[in-house]
Amino acid sequence: MARFAYMLPAFATDFSAAMSMVSMMGGMSALHAPSGCMGNYCSFDEQDWVRNPGMTYCSMLKEDETIFGNDDLLLERIETACRKMNPPFVAVIGSPITALIGTDLQGIAELSEERTGIPTIAVDNTGFDNYQDGLYKAFVSCVDKFATEEKEGRRCTVLGMDKYDYHTGADREWFDSAFRNEGYSRVCFIPGDPLESFRGLCGSEYSFAVSAAGVRMAELLKRRFGTPYGMLTYRCDRKVPQTGKRCLVVGDQVISNYVRDIMVSQFGFDGDVGTMFGFEKGLSEKGDFRAYSEGELMARIRSGGYDTVVCDPMMKDMIPAGTEMISLPHPAVSSKIHWNSFVPLEGIEDYLKNALS
Repeated sequence: MARFAYMLPAFATDFSAAMSMVSMMGGMSALHAPSGCMGNYCSFDEQDWVRNPGMTYCSMLKEDETIFGNDDLLLERIETACRKMNPPFVAVIGSPITALIGTDLQGIAELSEERTGIPTIAVDNTGFDNYQDGLYKAFVSCVDKFATEEKEGRRCTVLGMDKYDYHTGADREWFDSAFRNEGYSRVCFIPGDPLESFRGLCGSEYSFAVSAAGVRMAELLKRRFGTPYGMLTYRCDRKVPQTGKRCLVVGDQVISNYVRDIMVSQFGFDGDVGTMFGFEKGLSEKGDFRAYSEGELMARIRSGGYDTVVCDPMMKDMIPAGTEMISLPHPAVSSKIHWNSFVPLEGIEDYLKNALS
């Protein structure tokens, strides 16, 4: 019961993030799960489902199939979909049911590739982890299967620009322009670009992480291929005097660090960062934390003595009286309730200035 939530909705899950990444790459997802899991993805986690549903399918597991097992059913449905859609690759995606009954997803992926002739990966999601874990697992599977050393000019790979941290395309254009101005002839986005973005990934000159999931991806590329990387940081030569006020920024750790740096350097706050997702101690400062439950997050917010809290609007009831809240929607938290109010990173400094004025 420690993780029971009555203020916050269910967050975007690992299998939704994996399916979203595969869809953005132009691949076909085969979610091995009951229909409810697919409903969560279509209705709440995938912003583009109505406009661009992609090649996303579900095995629609029923009770008897769950109890007795019927992997042939999934394989037959994958074969049928492949004949119809002819995808560049297939991803067999795990769910809570496959985790509970111990389904051999890798074995299914190998059989599927043998039968269809189409490259197939397995993403061993459980449905019990958050969206960042799903993105990372999908990325690892794609690196193992598709990454090559081909080199086409100077390449920079932007990692972690997923739909759960970056809702609009405005930030993609911002980063693309910035790196091309630095002399890179090819700027790739993972997730975001088609499968071809993994061609030459091993020989990429530089990686740039724009979220906590992106940092994990960049670390993997550094370990395997020696690719150096940087990450999203706010840089400004001019800093205003400190006001003595304190703020807390809640969200993705890397993006929240960026927002905290703006609050400190441009508005004179002393700031902390909190998250309910991935947390790296090496990216944290004294006072930063990861909350593992709604109750823990609320206790941190109410006991920190903060003058201002920057967070998703779904957290408004956690804010104590007398503390100002600046709404900064996080699609992984509030989904379609607030994603139309998403603030692109490029305009966030002006947004904070207006909110504080």
